[in-house]
Amino acid sequence: MRIRTPSLYLGWLPVEIEIGERTLKMVAGFSVRPQTNEAEAYRYLLALNMKAPGFSFGMDGENRICLVGRIPLDDLGAPALDAAFGRIVEITESAVASYLQLGFGSA
Repeated sequence: MRIRTPSLYLGWLPVEIEIGERTLKMVAGFSVRPQTNEAEAYRYLLALNMKAPGFSFGMDGENRICLVGRIPLDDLGAPALDAAFGRIVEITESAVASYLQLGFGSA
């Protein structure tokens, strides 16, 4: 299932939802791979992984940068889902300007 979440900085943030045996996985499209300063841009995202428990940046099979979060199905309910979407927007909004500056030379 695909959902578009409103984002102040990005306009809309695409989020794919997959329900597995034990978890609900949320994958938010963040950006394409950096064009400049790749090592610094990736280092920045890896450092953010340490500050965002339950969420992490990674790369999908098409070389797009994504933010991934998981919710155990036992904990799934409206409050947990709302909190997870809020966290996705919060993390991407706070990261996008610095990432664009590092990886593309503009924000």
